[in-house]
Amino acid sequence: MRDLYRDACAVLVFCRAAEIQIEPALSIYERINYNAENLEEALDELALLRSLDNADVEQLARYALGDKQALRDIEPAEIDRKTLGAKLTEYRRLTHWDSIYLLVLAAVSTYWNNKVQPQRKLERYLDWVVREFRISLPCIVYAVRLFGHNPLSNMMKFRVDLNDHSRRAAIFNMTWDLFHIDHFLKTWIDPEKKWEEIFFTQDRMLKSLLRLAISVQYREDISPLLNFLTPSQATMCRTIIDGRSDRED
Repeated sequence: MRDLYRDACAVLVFCRAAEIQIEPALSIYERINYNAENLEEALDELALLRSLDNADVEQLARYALGDKQALRDIEPAEIDRKTLGAKLTEYRRLTHWDSIYLLVLAAVSTYWNNKVQPQRKLERYLDWVVREFRISLPCIVYAVRLFGHNPLSNMMKFRVDLNDHSRRAAIFNMTWDLFHIDHFLKTWIDPEKKWEEIFFTQDRMLKSLLRLAISVQYREDISPLLNFLTPSQATMCRTIIDGRSDRED
């Protein structure tokens, strides 16, 4: 029994006890990944999640604690696959996804550009983001950790030796990571929202970036980022970001 499934059941138990509603929409969109061939598997997973979310909490707790047979009688819930499938594939892209995709492409291009000296790559990227495209806190945090000292492991999933399919999958994966952070931050600061959100993930890199982005957002200052930069990088980062225009989103 994989720990991942046990952890998932533990999260469901926690959410049930705390009266937290599970909203899997973004995870399902990511599972489909803008490819209609993935729709049926995504709907299968949604049906299973709904069944587990309605399962007896003691069964879920026993499974989370290691009882492999606790959920043996669970069957996927009945869902309106046709209606859900139509809604999940209605739009070509989610809002802001394309722009984050472009920001990721720029980071990949800068990372693998041998004509740019390593110590200048962060400046090159930030200058383009802030002055020419648009400010994105998740992408700035990502770039600081990627091009600063002691980058997190597995930050650059794209490799030049990958085949075309794997390259595209890597860039999509990186885009979804930053899109999730972007969505969480936008929801967090939205004065119209009447509820709070909690984001669950097993991805250590994603958790680290999200925590750092939250620190920056909470302080309304980039100082939490400076710990990951050399003194010259920190000065450059402040100069570019403090001199930004009013193009923030």
